[in-house]
Amino acid sequence: MGVSVAKTVSAMITQFLIEYDRIVAQISKSYTDDEIVSFLNRAQSQLIDELYKEKRYDLLGALFVNDSLTTAISTSWDCDNGSYIDLSSHASLSATVKYVLNATLTLTRTNFPVSTATETEVAEWISPLDVDKFTKDSGNSKILFRVPKMYQKGNKLLFIYDAYSTLTGIMLEYVKEPLVLTSGTPSSGQSTNTSELKADLHDDIVTRAVYLAKEATDRLNIKQ
Repeated sequence: MGVSVAKTVSAMITQFLIEYDRIVAQISKSYTDDEIVSFLNRAQSQLIDELYKEKRYDLLGALFVNDSLTTAISTSWDCDNGSYIDLSSHASLSATVKYVLNATLTLTRTNFPVSTATETEVAEWISPLDVDKFTKDSGNSKILFRVPKMYQKGNKLLFIYDAYSTLTGIMLEYVKEPLVLTSGTPSSGQSTNTSELKADLHDDIVTRAVYLAKEATDRLNIKQ
């Protein structure tokens, strides 16, 4: 089997028209290049969602990001042993977060039974329903556990650690939003003339886009 070659947006548009004409049995072009690119972007996002849900991380490697966060770690939420970061606005994030994978926390420990040193620990994902098992406020005593916990609430990623620890840094691993495909001149950092996903997936993006377009065409025909 040969090595797949990355497709440019122009090549994707050409392939789209060929596949679309075959499916709807028409020769004339029904969509503009910009409309086709819109379908391609939707198809790309749909494919990423499916790969993430299926844990096909090997196919998402180009979208993996590791960012070190040491500032803007907020403690103003409803427990004494927790902090959070805002995924929508944190200045140290190098890309827009689509899915958080893992977080490694740097913690300074200050009392028994945990060590009295600076350590790194991978946070454990928990359900929001279990948060009360690990949080401390003015109404309960200090809670001790070694492995920090994390959960996501909207754009906030929240961390809980034992009452004798201080959070000083986070290494965040996540899947970023892909750069937006465009049929025009790419804008730096915002768009690209080919998908960041592996070349093996480019045909899949086009085929998905074709079926999205067919669904849109069918809806228009029903309205008429």
